[in-house]
Amino acid sequence: MQADGWKRSLADGIGRLGRWFQGRYLLDDPGSPEAVPATRYFEPDFLGQAIAAAHTVDRELLLADPSDHLDDRSEVDIDLRIAVSRLTRHYTGCVTVAALCALAHGVALDLSPRRCRIVTRVSVPFALVLDDLGEGALVTGERLTPWQVDAETAATLAEVRAHAWETLYGRHLAPFFETVRSLTRVSERLLWTNAAEWVGMVSDSADEYLAGAGRPYVEDRRALLSAPAIPGVPGPNPLRGLVVWDEIDDPMFPHGIHRRHACCLTYRLDDRLGRLCQNCPLLPLDERVELVRERHGLALGRVGGGAERAAIRRGMEQLAKAAAPR
Repeated sequence: MQADGWKRSLADGIGRLGRWFQGRYLLDDPGSPEAVPATRYFEPDFLGQAIAAAHTVDRELLLADPSDHLDDRSEVDIDLRIAVSRLTRHYTGCVTVAALCALAHGVALDLSPRRCRIVTRVSVPFALVLDDLGEGALVTGERLTPWQVDAETAATLAEVRAHAWETLYGRHLAPFFETVRSLTRVSERLLWTNAAEWVGMVSDSADEYLAGAGRPYVEDRRALLSAPAIPGVPGPNPLRGLVVWDEIDDPMFPHGIHRRHACCLTYRLDDRLGRLCQNCPLLPLDERVELVRERHGLALGRVGGGAERAAIRRGMEQLAKAAAPR
């Protein structure tokens, strides 16, 4: 295996997680304007442009000066929060799956922003390019990695987990969310729920597509979401209690199916047509289960059938309620 064979191993590992992670990791920078250093998203001007681009309605108004609309309950304020939610969900997804896939294979990657490049697709940050393994990676004998990596060895899996979480959350996502809030004041709870849901998406996808081989993902998820704190993130663990697992007697879901406590709001976007997510608290458990089943094995972006139409109907009902006179 070549010196950067870990890139291929990471790509293969992410690919095996199925639908939600197809194309989320690229072996090489495509060399297009859509690929930018992650550090650009920490620049207020660039981030403001990215937030505006993530929305399909009133982009010019949002871009003009988002801060003008923060202290009222106007439609622009709602649009701004939805645009931020969409952008942070996708951004968080591509870096989280890389960190958690590597960790499940015994490697703590250094996902500091300076090591990452983000590739935009359809106006949202969608895919990750990790420029190099760097000096920050860790492995441990407590979870032997099948990957060929040149990394330091830690004594315990707990140390490797802590390192992976510190670089992903402490150095990357927590400061990213602070930058987002400096522009928008969107609630921390919404942003951290968007981060927590990807821990659930990775874990549930491992159950769905890897069967028993997905156990490391579940173990890491439980360790992360139950930890009292995350290294590098001030205060208590901001991921705790934001997503829950609903139990169901079904071998496809041996550890349950996760659900957000708070909706992401993106069903309100024109291009989502009211479609609710499979982890949405507005969707009953039986309909969420059918949605997962219907989508199993389908490529991302492929339209489903009856379950997806039912999710859209539920979302449209919510939109009608929101529009009704009070």
